[in-house]
Amino acid sequence: MRITHPSAAERGVQVETTNAPVLAGETFLGTERGASGPSLRAKVPVRADDGGVVGMVAVGVLESSIAEDRDHALAGLLPWGIGALIVATLASSALTAAVERRFRRADAVAAENAQMSRTTAALREQSHEFGTRLHVIHGLVSRGDAAAALDYIEDVVPVRSAGGGSAGGEPVAEATMHAVRAELLDLGAQAEFDLALQGDLDEGAVSVVTNLCRNAAEAGATRVRCVLLDEEGRLRGAVEDDGPGIDPRVAGRIFGQGFSTKDDRTGFGRGYGLDLVRRTVTSRGGTVEVGPSPLGGARFAFEMERV
Repeated sequence: MRITHPSAAERGVQVETTNAPVLAGETFLGTERGASGPSLRAKVPVRADDGGVVGMVAVGVLESSIAEDRDHALAGLLPWGIGALIVATLASSALTAAVERRFRRADAVAAENAQMSRTTAALREQSHEFGTRLHVIHGLVSRGDAAAALDYIEDVVPVRSAGGGSAGGEPVAEATMHAVRAELLDLGAQAEFDLALQGDLDEGAVSVVTNLCRNAAEAGATRVRCVLLDEEGRLRGAVEDDGPGIDPRVAGRIFGQGFSTKDDRTGFGRGYGLDLVRRTVTSRGGTVEVGPSPLGGARFAFEMERV
């Protein structure tokens, strides 16, 4: 029976979620849907003086609260992104390095303010995504596509703008390829692209492509190939690699939040890239599948609506 709860109506009633492992003495950390909605939760047993379990304590953070914190953090970082564009066109590489240090300090502050380890891991994944976006913005500015860079920023976080659109081509797609190649080189992998697009990539498509390519390189691949094409108003793509592949025993769980087969050397948690891919694709009426690759590793194929 629940002894205390933020909502008075929930006090004194039977707990809805499954708690047998906790009452058996185990610690639980994961996602559940409770009386207040989906949340990240931690549960620990309460023991009597003789060591027997007599109850449990559960704490949690609503997923809606995490999403609100994420959106607030991105909005707060937007002025820095615009400042980075100006600095990239007018200043030297030394000033660019100083701006990047500011972003790293902002990430550190976000991590220090996190109240739970799972919340910290989620914020770390958002920081990684923001770094990818900066790579794309840098690529656009390096090409001289200032208008396309502004369009891309407005696609990430809508802002008031008096400017027009891009001058043609697929500048975001090209900047994304540049960013992915640079990031994968740091991880010891080569990236290949085969694009047949009828328009540029939007923010959701950039997130899917970058996360799948990064996941392949982090898994140990040395060659990563990405294919994208437009077909009847839908974006279809595949990312395949020559890495170790996916163990069939865990194939059904790899898209779950927090699940990862890679070692976490950072201490902040892993297993959020593929979960982000799944949520992005399904939110746009699409699907994502995993299977063996002709290159010898894993192949992730997806399709979703164009926006």
